[in-house]
Amino acid sequence: MAKAFKIIRSLFLSLFILAGSGCLYNVHELMDHSICERSKELIDLEPLTHFEKKSELPKASPELKSNKEKSVDNKIDESLDFTRYQQDPNFSKERLMVPNDLPGAQEPPIKLPKFTKENMAQRKEILAKLYPPLPVMSPEPELVPGPDGKPYSLSDLQKIALTSSPKIKQAVAAVAAARGAAIQAGLYPNPDFGYEGDTMQTMGTAGYQGGYIQQTIVTASKLPTARQAALMDVRIAELSLRKAETDLSREVRNGYFAVLVADQNIRVSKALANLSGEVYETIIEQVNKGGFAAPYEPFQIRVLALQAYGQLVQARNRYTSAWKQLTASMGVPGLPLSQLAGNINIPIPVYKYDECVKRVTLLHTSVATAEFDLLKAQALLKLAQITPIPDVTVRVMMQKDFTAPPNAVSPSVQVGMPVPIWNRNQGNILQAESLMVSASEAKHKARNQLTADLAEAFERYENSRVLLGYYRDQILPDQIRTYRGLFERFHSEIKVGDSDTLTFADVVNAQNILSTSVVQYLQVLGVMWISVVDIANLLQTDDLFQIAGEKVPTEWINSSEALEQLINLPCKHPCSPLGDPKYRGVDGKWAPATKIENEGLPVDKKLNPKQLPAPKALESKPDQPLK
Repeated sequence: MAKAFKIIRSLFLSLFILAGSGCLYNVHELMDHSICERSKELIDLEPLTHFEKKSELPKASPELKSNKEKSVDNKIDESLDFTRYQQDPNFSKERLMVPNDLPGAQEPPIKLPKFTKENMAQRKEILAKLYPPLPVMSPEPELVPGPDGKPYSLSDLQKIALTSSPKIKQAVAAVAAARGAAIQAGLYPNPDFGYEGDTMQTMGTAGYQGGYIQQTIVTASKLPTARQAALMDVRIAELSLRKAETDLSREVRNGYFAVLVADQNIRVSKALANLSGEVYETIIEQVNKGGFAAPYEPFQIRVLALQAYGQLVQARNRYTSAWKQLTASMGVPGLPLSQLAGNINIPIPVYKYDECVKRVTLLHTSVATAEFDLLKAQALLKLAQITPIPDVTVRVMMQKDFTAPPNAVSPSVQVGMPVPIWNRNQGNILQAESLMVSASEAKHKARNQLTADLAEAFERYENSRVLLGYYRDQILPDQIRTYRGLFERFHSEIKVGDSDTLTFADVVNAQNILSTSVVQYLQVLGVMWISVVDIANLLQTDDLFQIAGEKVPTEWINSSEALEQLINLPCKHPCSPLGDPKYRGVDGKWAPATKIENEGLPVDKKLNPKQLPAPKALESKPDQPLK
């Protein structure tokens, strides 16, 4: 018995030596050598050399030089010849001709009867066809309150999202699945029970009849090592759940502020549309009086008014779209348009980059996930290295001998194991070592990416804070004062030609600048809150105004006072919506931006469709002007 034990011990020792031969790969050194060799290849060597020859301009010929001397002075491009402009007096006139393929190019010129008492009726009829009414906007959709009769707060939306989003449920299920895999990885293999009959029909007997039990004995701590690797998957799944929660919180925050910005956009766009309509009606009155405005001026003002109405249409559709995107991210896309608590003009959290970058690069779930990935890779490498150590299979069998008396019960024992001669798990060990090297760089890679993302978010954050200050203190107040002055002067009756006349160009320029300024302000406002949400998402904080339980300082950047001045501009003819349709914004509906005035009327009482705006394009084409 002792001799047999020594033989088995010697066999195990030799097997350990053979199995260990699969762990002698110098993977780190081989990878480092490969990287060093690749780094010797130059990249982007003198990138501008290829373009220098092509950028050289050809030398000017003497003939071209003489033409330059004869041509008029041109400071933009001295290589062009303008001599033919002087030689052909009709050239500039031809250049000003409207191409025939442009829409409206075939419209005849405006011709009005002389401003006399006899022509007033005809003149009024022509002007009514030239200057049709502006579109009539539909009423605002009705917003329903929250479940308790109050508007939804951002916290209410977050709670709904956490309990309704499929992303969270999937992440929770992934954690449960990882825990099940960890349990399974450490379970011992089941024993085998069976029947065995040998040498049957020997001398006409039943031979040896009996049963056996077989068990595999796992050696070298393979099961604890496998469970250790699987437990790292559990930690990674838990971190993924946390990241899913913060990502969902980011989506809800972005959607919430997008709806608030869209609401502000509607209010401002409505004020601009009303004011543009006032200017349009005022200049039509001046044309009707004769001599106060040229007949072509209302067309340009109408273009500006339609553009303002178009902005209002886009603002309303943007509001509906922002709400639907918000509810979809929350997992309740059927939630109707509802009231939201809060205002877009609230204090902005002041984040400090040095504090944020420390927290992000040390505590972000991506960094922690990389650490657990490395621990998992180390455990898998250890498992690959000990896998060649053979497991022992023990088989015990009991049989009754029916071949000859006394038919005794014969026990037998069998012990076996594979011999790792050809397959020593070499490939899996090499793969595990390579994956461990890759995992060792994952933390570094995660920090690099987080730093880059934080820098990009802080760029937008700092730019928006400065720009919002400009809009608050200077741009919007100054432009609104200018537009208010122009608005009041537009109602004066100063004839064309007077020295103090408000020119057509002044009106067009002021309205364009005001409209552009408001659009840019709202864009900056939206970008600012997106950047705040992005920074908070990288910090993975549960509150925009708190980090690790400590309050974040705030600053007040608010242009609401200037916007209120714009919204409350005087209006002689406010838009009155037709009807009062109920609109709750459930899935499958979309609030209409315009309303056809003769919808629902009998055929004989319908208005002339040529005087109505096109409901889809928000444009109303005038009748053909009379020659």
